[in-house]
Amino acid sequence: MDKKELLVVFTLFCVVALCGAVYATGTSTTGKTVSTTGLNASVSPKLIDSGVTLTKSYIVKKDVSGHYSTGVADQVYPGMEYPTKYYWKTYLYPNGTIIVYTHFYHTTLKRDIKQKIIIGTVKTSSGSMVYHSVTPKSWGSSSYWTLDGFIGTPSNFYWNKQGKYPSFRDRMIEYAPSGPG
Repeated sequence: MDKKELLVVFTLFCVVALCGAVYATGTSTTGKTVSTTGLNASVSPKLIDSGVTLTKSYIVKKDVSGHYSTGVADQVYPGMEYPTKYYWKTYLYPNGTIIVYTHFYHTTLKRDIKQKIIIGTVKTSSGSMVYHSVTPKSWGSSSYWTLDGFIGTPSNFYWNKQGKYPSFRDRMIEYAPSGPG
């Protein structure tokens, strides 16, 4: 075997070996970094929910740097000039993490907004608590991460009512996207 053939065989071996070790990773960008490392890309997540509803109207503010928020601003926009369709697909990963992909057309900003919502657990002194992160917020910039105070699984948080509060799914539909937050 000459050097070229040996190089081709070695390259093919490396490609095959690396393909078996690919992992999907995601993080939020809000000061807290939450890694979803370990969601093996070779194991398909299970589609557990999908649907469509209408967006709601809300107020969006834009400051001099061009950042959209609900705070003090130089320019105020109606959040949506008219309702559009809000789509979502929800996937359950083998490790229990839920990822929701949403999208809608923002009629004021005149562009599609695609969101990724991660619902997972984090260890606390009280036990494993559910968190969720949204990237980006409904006006297309910034992101947020929040500890929900729910002790249980992401699946229970997504589907089930928590005391007097509706399930995450019900809130997502009812307030889809109802405004910055």
